[in-house]
Amino acid sequence: FLLTLVGVYLFTNLLFALFYYLCGPESLTGFAPGGNFSFFLNCFFFSVQTFATIGYGTMHPMTVTSNLLVTVESILGLLEFGVLTGIIFARFSRPQAKLLFSDYAVVAPFHGLPSLQFRLVNIRKSDLVQPSVRVLFSRLVGSAGEERREYSSLKLYLEQVLFLPLYWTVTHLIDDTSPLKGLRREDLERGQAEILIQFTAVDELFSEQINLRHSYRFNEVIFDARFDPLSVPSESGIATIDVRKISSYSLLPSGVGSDEQVESFELEASTPDSNGDSVRH
Repeated sequence: FLLTLVGVYLFTNLLFALFYYLCGPESLTGFAPGGNFSFFLNCFFFSVQTFATIGYGTMHPMTVTSNLLVTVESILGLLEFGVLTGIIFARFSRPQAKLLFSDYAVVAPFHGLPSLQFRLVNIRKSDLVQPSVRVLFSRLVGSAGEERREYSSLKLYLEQVLFLPLYWTVTHLIDDTSPLKGLRREDLERGQAEILIQFTAVDELFSEQINLRHSYRFNEVIFDARFDPLSVPSESGIATIDVRKISSYSLLPSGVGSDEQVESFELEASTPDSNGDSVRH
């Protein structure tokens, strides 16, 4: 981002330096004589001074053409600095959601029913207020050649909580009204299914709303599995979780899952988060 801003600044000054150079050595005065390259460098530095309205007074324009260029560049400099200031302010003053989602969603028993679950962890130092989640289930339906993508809203066990200091296991009960009722792994693959997630919350520090999107494809949904606990014992009594275990799961005794799937998952889950091993509040 900053490199882009610097690039725009340098490009603008190089462009006007070329214009001054094309006007000829007689268009500017106040610099030591030299070759073509030396004259171009002087034109560039004169452009920087004009663009930033510095005006040391040593170099100044001598012809009508160069004075017109100075007029245009000074106006453009004021406008560009105003725009760049606004972009920088908007870029760094807006709160950014920092959530870590589990690599997989699982289909696990919950209150006597199968359920779709995924986890998210707040890795910001500040709490998120009134976080809410909306989930859509998308898949292809219809016969071959006449397929269309269908979207269904998934009702969540909890769609909103008061605040999110640590983590949240989002749960959808697969009851008789659920679009996932009776579907298995092969059904999701056949329909190229995808779980679409919209997360919304208010940043406690900035008091502004933040939005984040995530999704799970059919091959990222693990059937007959359960997430492993995230909490770790703490003698201090402070709630502590191991962020590395956010995607850790165990296959149920009656579940179906290949050793290859579990091994591949464990390797990925063993990589620590860039913010450290745990989150404490």
